Amino acid sequence: MNKKDPTTNQVNKKLGFFDSLAEGFGWFQIVSSFLFLGCLLGLGIYVLLQNKIGLIIAIGVAILGLIIGIRMATKAWKGKGTIDLISRKSATPELDDSVEK
Repeated sequence: MNKKDPTTNQVNKKLGFFDSLAEGFGWFQIVSSFLFLGCLLGLGIYVLLQNKIGLIIAIGVAILGLIIGIRMATKAWKGKGTIDLISRKSATPELDDSVEK
């Protein structure tokens, strides 16, 4: 039961329970990946500057990673969907050719 919205020119999808659950897991994966990168970068900064300033900067970088992850995941969810984004990234033929056989 997809209806086209004339104001945004997008198809409004009504997701079932399992589709919503899968989209939620995809959203969480995107957020956690950016948070993980922010934490790694923050850890590197803290290792270099082992004082209160370094700790504050490291926590700020980790929080920035969380915020960026939330924004990217929400944008993907509102667009084509988080599962579509994740499956497109993992099914690129360029990456398949780089592995030697």
